[in-house]
Amino acid sequence: MVKLLKNIPIILLLLMINLQLVQSSNNTSYASDNPVEYWAVVIGVADYQYMDPPPLFPSSIKGYDLAYSSADAMELAAKLGSIWDVDHIKLLVDSQATKLSIQNAITGWLDSKEDENDIILFYFSGHSWQSNTHEYIMPYNSLVISRQDDIQDITLNSWLNCLESNQQIVIIDSCNSGGFVNELYRYGRAVLTSCKKYEDSYEYAALKHSVFTYYILDALNNLDGIDKNNDGGICIEEVFDSAESNTRSYSGISLRDQHPGISNCAYESINLIYTQGDKNTILPYISYSIIIIIIILMVVMRFVYLSMEKRDNIDTK
Repeated sequence: MVKLLKNIPIILLLLMINLQLVQSSNNTSYASDNPVEYWAVVIGVADYQYMDPPPLFPSSIKGYDLAYSSADAMELAAKLGSIWDVDHIKLLVDSQATKLSIQNAITGWLDSKEDENDIILFYFSGHSWQSNTHEYIMPYNSLVISRQDDIQDITLNSWLNCLESNQQIVIIDSCNSGGFVNELYRYGRAVLTSCKKYEDSYEYAALKHSVFTYYILDALNNLDGIDKNNDGGICIEEVFDSAESNTRSYSGISLRDQHPGISNCAYESINLIYTQGDKNTILPYISYSIIIIIIILMVVMRFVYLSMEKRDNIDTK
């Protein structure tokens, strides 16, 4: 009997370890065996080749360099890289982001990586402008007196149309970005913009980011909080809903209204993150309670074992 009691704490300890391993396997985690791959081209231009530093105003203004667009891109690339794999992210900032290098990143690097089953993301933070009929992204080498090195909306659309992916996400954080939706929209492509067609898009020293990108990053850092349907997956709509409401609130406080937008397409099906495991919030509490009970039983069994051993020793003498 004493020998049996001696082994019970070991058995209980092994049971506790096994339970903890089971618990760990049931926690929400990023799916590593998901056949869908994710790829992103992330662009940020703050320091333009032919623009001067901004004057000392509360925020940067059109015609001058920006303050935080490169930081927008770098932090978003780092965040996506931590989720998707750094090798799946192509980051171009400032002097790296010429018109030709952006084209090569999409039609060369990205096109050689993705296929029809994959999800791709194109992100741009920087200056843009609009004519009567078209919108233009301004790369690093954008000219002040000419628009020949700018990227017209129909040009960007043609580059993206070369890709096989049936699920595409385009995020443009720039002034007048809402105007890009009409040209870039297609079924299976979600187009997110930081403001309406005739609005400006702002960056703030307090945030050290463009406001819309800041709240996209905030959403990606709070995945459990934005998973409204609690399905374990994060779709682009959930990210946008969080970023949109926070951007409107922040811009309203600063008296610079900014209304982000998203295209009317099947964006619900475009998932940024697939997760695996049981999201049942009751299971962890049950597991932890069992572990505590096991620990108590281990202590009790140890006490009983020592008491019986002591008694046997006395009897022997």
